[in-house]
Amino acid sequence: MNVTWLEREAVPDAIAERVQLADVVLDVGPGIRPQKHVFPLIHICVEPFAPYIERMRESVGDDPRFVFLNSTWQDALAKLPDKSVDSVFALDVIEHLEKDDGLELLRQARRLARRQVMIFTPLGYMPQDYGDTDKKDRWGMEGGYWQTHRSGWEPGDFDDDWSFVACKRYHEVDENDQPLDEPAGALWAFLDLAQDGGTGDAALGAQYRRLRGMYYKRRARRLLPRWMYGGLQRLKNR
Repeated sequence: MNVTWLEREAVPDAIAERVQLADVVLDVGPGIRPQKHVFPLIHICVEPFAPYIERMRESVGDDPRFVFLNSTWQDALAKLPDKSVDSVFALDVIEHLEKDDGLELLRQARRLARRQVMIFTPLGYMPQDYGDTDKKDRWGMEGGYWQTHRSGWEPGDFDDDWSFVACKRYHEVDENDQPLDEPAGALWAFLDLAQDGGTGDAALGAQYRRLRGMYYKRRARRLLPRWMYGGLQRLKNR
């Protein structure tokens, strides 16, 4: 089993090295925070709790890359054809599902992804209960049902095609942002389905940076006053 154990401070670089570039991303259960590991041309967010979608809409503004689907993952993923997206992200998702449902999500993600599936979840079971219907989630919203933990995950729950980055002491606060007695672990799981599009692919990386630069240039031209945009362009060309 391919598991890389790291200290907390070493995790970000290790994750960045493993995430593959993608033009079309399916982001399952993002809550109020769409994934930020890659910058796709199309970013599909599947979120069952409508108030979370409204919060995401506020944060991304009129960014045309985003498509928001107010749906459960079961309904949304069942409607998508095989190999219809480059990458599937499910970050802080499967621990909120019963184990059988989580395994089905992994199967569906494999079916849909052309390039990569990335999962992030606590290492093992991390208690988090919103059984009190009056209890707000950590963002002060009514999403407690969706934030309750129903399963725990370790590398042995995945098949041999997956690789992992793991940290034994990662989560330092609970759902109320209170310090834990002992830090809890975290697990990143990667299913690589195409080997030619990772961050080490220089040609694809250059294309990715060029497209990203073009996108921001178009947005700046549209949103900034003409005098400000012109001034920035003159500074850039000096």
